[in-house]
Amino acid sequence: MEYADIVWDGCCVNVSDLLDSVQYEFAKIVTGAMKGTGRQRLLEELAWERLKTRRLVHKLVLFFKIVNDLTPSYLSDLLTLTTQQSRGCC
Repeated sequence: MEYADIVWDGCCVNVSDLLDSVQYEFAKIVTGAMKGTGRQRLLEELAWERLKTRRLVHKLVLFFKIVNDLTPSYLSDLLTLTTQQSRGCC
C-alpha cells in the first residue's frame, strides 16, 4: 500500500477512500475486531497512521532529501525546473 505512494498520492478522493477502507479491513483482521469497530480506535491500537498521513510524511522526507542533495540529480533537476517555472524563468 506504500509502494510508490508519493507518485500516486494525487489520486481522486474515491480511490483514497478505497485504500483507507482496505487498511481498515486489514486492521480488523489483525486485531480480531468485530464489524463496526471504530477506524480511529483500531489505528490507535495498532499504532498505525492513516495512509494519507503516511503519504504526506513520505513526500516531506523526499523533499528534504532533494533539497539536501541526497537523491539522484534527475529528482533535484525536477525541483529546480519547477522552482524556475514558478518564478517565471525559462
